[in-house]
Amino acid sequence: MAGYLRSLFSRRGGCKQEQESPTSLRSLFHKFRRILELNNAIMEKMAELESALGGEYIFDNAFLSRAVRDMSGLVHQVAYSLNAMTDDRYVELYDRYEYIKGVLDDILSGGLGPQASRLAMGFPELHWENLPLAGMPNVCLAELLRTPHIGAVDGFVVTVTACRLMQEKGMTPKLEQAILRETDALWQRLGRPEGLAVSACPAGGSEPASGLPAQESNREHIVRDVLEACRKGVALGWRDMAVGVRERVPSEYWGRLRTCCPESRTLGAMSLAMSGPAGEEHYNLRRAHPFPPAESDIRPKDEAVRLPDGVKPLTPVGGGLLRGSGLLPADSQRLIAEAGIVLERALGAPQELHLCLDREGVPRILDAAVAEIVEEAADADDLAAVLDQAKVLLRGGNSAQAGAAAGKVVHIKEGDDPEEFPLGAVAVARAASPQLAPFLLKAGALVTELGSTIGHLATVAREYRIPAVFGAAGALKTLKPGAEVTVDASVPVVYAGSLDILLSQSRAGSELYATDPEFTTLRRLLQFIMPLKLTDSGSESFAPQNCRSFHDIIHFAHERAVEELLDAHEGGGACIEPHRLEMRIPLNIGLVDAGGGLAEDAGPVVTRDDILSEPMHRFLGGLRYAWDNRENLQVSMRDIFSGMQRTAAVLQAPAEQGMNLAILATGYFNLSLHMGYHYSVVDAFMQDNPHQNYIYFRFAGGFADAERKNRRAELIRRVLATLQFNVEMTGDLVTGRLKIVDRETMADALEQLGILTAFTRQLDISMGREDSLGRMEQAFREVAAQYEAAKELP
Repeated sequence: MAGYLRSLFSRRGGCKQEQESPTSLRSLFHKFRRILELNNAIMEKMAELESALGGEYIFDNAFLSRAVRDMSGLVHQVAYSLNAMTDDRYVELYDRYEYIKGVLDDILSGGLGPQASRLAMGFPELHWENLPLAGMPNVCLAELLRTPHIGAVDGFVVTVTACRLMQEKGMTPKLEQAILRETDALWQRLGRPEGLAVSACPAGGSEPASGLPAQESNREHIVRDVLEACRKGVALGWRDMAVGVRERVPSEYWGRLRTCCPESRTLGAMSLAMSGPAGEEHYNLRRAHPFPPAESDIRPKDEAVRLPDGVKPLTPVGGGLLRGSGLLPADSQRLIAEAGIVLERALGAPQELHLCLDREGVPRILDAAVAEIVEEAADADDLAAVLDQAKVLLRGGNSAQAGAAAGKVVHIKEGDDPEEFPLGAVAVARAASPQLAPFLLKAGALVTELGSTIGHLATVAREYRIPAVFGAAGALKTLKPGAEVTVDASVPVVYAGSLDILLSQSRAGSELYATDPEFTTLRRLLQFIMPLKLTDSGSESFAPQNCRSFHDIIHFAHERAVEELLDAHEGGGACIEPHRLEMRIPLNIGLVDAGGGLAEDAGPVVTRDDILSEPMHRFLGGLRYAWDNRENLQVSMRDIFSGMQRTAAVLQAPAEQGMNLAILATGYFNLSLHMGYHYSVVDAFMQDNPHQNYIYFRFAGGFADAERKNRRAELIRRVLATLQFNVEMTGDLVTGRLKIVDRETMADALEQLGILTAFTRQLDISMGREDSLGRMEQAFREVAAQYEAAKELP
């Protein structure tokens, strides 16, 4: 049993003294600190690039080249430092670093990116980084396809590389094969399509593909029509182009949405026009979810004409109500508006969408392009007058992404379903956890009480240009669910209600344009710098070869460096003579100071007062209190004999417990505790920068049968969850992680962990009934409350 448990906490086993080049714990910790310093410097470089993307200042290609060169040097040092910590266990990280750096250099030199050799790509494969290879209209539709409930047409693109080949050699067998392969795949995705539309667009340009008349085609004619579209593009003088092949939607009703409408009497409204056999209509839609019409021009219809949904005007629809004569119901208007807002956020510029209604009256987005509209800034006196009268709900925090947005407040937390989040609403959360990133695909703005503006969530907010405020104390209490608010992240401040003039002001006068070459290059670079794909450090896919960005590399290095310290007690303790901790409880704990963890004059035997490492000091405070005050949880001999397998072997205590070893330093400690038959490990880093703070906690083992041990594991899981830990439980092994929290929260969590560690010793034996779980949970809360009360005493 002891060997099995020990294997849970050590990936390598063995003592470093047996290796050729033993590494001291101090050296290990200094390399770990170096990785933290490098990661911090890289995150600051990332924030600088994102600030440029967010429009905070003008930049040129020289700035981009310098930024990539500097960042590449830092990332290389991270890979080197991790391998120095681990005896070159992760040399594959160098390969991924070289690959990503090569991609970045290619982008800076004007290349088409790592997929430049592709001749045809389905829309499900396309992302923003494929813009120079696939053309903006095709990438816009591909991105809309990934947005739930928005009915963009599916298709594939014949790439710029393929069009160059056609211009040079005509339709080659290899090219024809690639087109037919994607045609078959599209045919399979669509089921029984009524045809395909083929049209070309200039590479990297903003013109809609419909600028070139689309040809209606079928599978048999598709190769011929692609070649013809390419020839027409050449005739138009397009040096580089892509050809889009899309689903053809039979329709009688066609429309256009412009996400910016300067001529509207409603400031900042979107313009939506529809026309068809039943007539024409026009709507000016507000920009705040659910995008209701501020103005509409709906003219009477001939009662004999069927509307797009197949129903005649003024038809009874139940409840004494009539259908009305509008072409578009409110839900359809909202879906169209959502599509425009999604693209406008991604590209940072007003959008023009072309659409139709299918035979069921459902909107389908056919084409998209940047609308070259510049919204005039609101009059300064008018804006000031509105803001003077506006009610301020919340002020303060740090701006992670400038801008303004309005919508209804929705409180979110880890574990909530992003699919349920209404597009355009204002998300409010306690902490800027990376797990909340999926919500930013739909949020109009984000406000958190805790978090760093150089963290992953801030990165995603900038990527999607979502106004975001982090560190706004009291946000959850002040911003009530369902309340309509306007977030001005530039200040930052949150107002009651929707302030149209402020929303209009935030969009006007941008110095950047989405299709500027420098802007496009920066966006492509960030696709290989910022995204964090490797998030689950416990999965098999968490490996160097799966790093797809610089962010992945530094996150991987950080996680593996932490694990290296977690395992340090296996070999490092033998390299240094530890100090023995005297704490008047029956625990044999040795302390190894890696720098600043103990008082300079600390002798061979130390007390808690000699410990300068704050996280260790906090943990021991809770541990000792709970050890001394666990009055109601005495384990009787009856508990022991009813909860064990009655063999002599089980009655013996583990023979290999020895000294419990802790490594500590300024702001850091790692403690491995063998208490009877269970093992726990705590690893914590604590400083003023919340982004680098973390606690790892592992617990497993016990004296009783599997059912009782599992009850104790469930108790620990529940307690950790209430402390905001991200918890995983496999059998009786519980793993908890707490990250991105401020110093005060760290201190409280460490004290609670100390209490929990002492509280749960031998607890499995006394958890013989299912109802004991709730009883013990309540008992723990009472001990924790008593500890908090005791701290208040003079």
